[in-house]
Amino acid sequence: MATPVIETVSPLIAEAGNHLSIVFASQNNHQPESAFGHVFLVIHKNDRPEPDAVAVEFVGHVASFSDMVVSVVNEINGRYKLANFYEKKMEYDLEDRDLFIFELNVSTEEMMLLKKDISKELTNVHPYTFAKKNCGFYINRLLSKRGLGAYDLSSEFVVKPIQVLDAIDTSRIKQVQFVPSSHRTNLHYISKLTAEEKAVFDRFLLGYDLPANLLNESLRDAVSSRIRYQLPREDKAWMRQHMAQQQKAVWHVDPLDVHRKHDDESKGHYTFAQGDGISSLKYQRELRNFSTQHDNNLTSSYLDVFATELILKDQRLNLSEFTVIKSEAMQPSLMKARLLELSYRDWGKKTDAGEKEVYASLGLGTSYEVSSIRFGFIPNLTLAYTNSDESRTNARLGYRAISELRAASYAVRYSIDQWQNTPFNFSRETNLQFRVHLNSRINLGFEFNRIPELHKAHQRLFLTYSL
Repeated sequence: MATPVIETVSPLIAEAGNHLSIVFASQNNHQPESAFGHVFLVIHKNDRPEPDAVAVEFVGHVASFSDMVVSVVNEINGRYKLANFYEKKMEYDLEDRDLFIFELNVSTEEMMLLKKDISKELTNVHPYTFAKKNCGFYINRLLSKRGLGAYDLSSEFVVKPIQVLDAIDTSRIKQVQFVPSSHRTNLHYISKLTAEEKAVFDRFLLGYDLPANLLNESLRDAVSSRIRYQLPREDKAWMRQHMAQQQKAVWHVDPLDVHRKHDDESKGHYTFAQGDGISSLKYQRELRNFSTQHDNNLTSSYLDVFATELILKDQRLNLSEFTVIKSEAMQPSLMKARLLELSYRDWGKKTDAGEKEVYASLGLGTSYEVSSIRFGFIPNLTLAYTNSDESRTNARLGYRAISELRAASYAVRYSIDQWQNTPFNFSRETNLQFRVHLNSRINLGFEFNRIPELHKAHQRLFLTYSL
């Protein structure tokens, strides 16, 4: 009989149902702690999780950027927690993230044992790290304990949430359901509008009512999906009222023909560059920077983790850059911008000197968009250890100013970095990058870098290839 087991289970979990799903939320480069994506469990009663289904996730106590930095290099506290599924769905929709729901075939006995394990874990504190002991690590541990995972991820050097799905025996997967974000849904329906329909749609966004005689299916879907996306984010009272009123006349269903691949990441990016007698090769794992990013619909947000660049100069091979973590995010819709970086850098290819440093930068600023050009201004603090004879350890204040233009086939980016209290003979760097999108895997680009105080300029052509 199951009763003795249920008595040891949290009542909330005991009553949650006997369906088990793994939910993967797509990555969010705006937030470094979520840039690998996120994975959690849902215990539900119906085939499609009901709004009050119980979500089980593992979270680290990451309340600020400083906590994020600590979790990259050291352990912080983490724990399992419960939430309602509708809360998680709303949270990720506000971050423009899709959900992929993988329902598993589980027996009644397996489900009851898992519920017992979860109930015990709710009172425990575990070490959390960004790269390994994260949500994926602990969800996999729960599943593996009861044989629901094909293999344990604890021996992996880096654990990505997507690996939890890779570690599931395919025979266990009962069905996969896709929940596109309201952002993706709206872009999908807008792309289907004709020029005339788009003109009516744009007038609606200016506050005009929808003419009943022009409200066809395409416009209905585009307007309805836009209201669903914008209403929770809208800060103008008159626009909220306008959208709420128009919402009564339109509706849409989630599209079936939208892109729904849960693993959008490649298996690595290579950047080959040549210029000024210097050849270089950069390899980064799955996360994106300006040179490798292909989707022009994304906000200008990038993340490198464990990226490595080697240069060949004067027949010598040197390590030019090594990035533990480098995150830059501009969110014009929220007027936010931020910077987080922990890296090693050799300035030799740009200065013809031997300046080297290990540094950590942290910055918060603002961003906005004018006529499709995105701007960001990020004051930041840098702590560095250098090979300078004058000051090996230094702290410097500075800023990064960015402007970026994106189109379907090309993108342009210009940035200025300025510092104070630098131990080197320069305190300013400007960088111009232009890239052409050749196909879904390849970009061709040009980079022009200048250090004004040294009268040094460096230019190179680069080709990026994504596996």
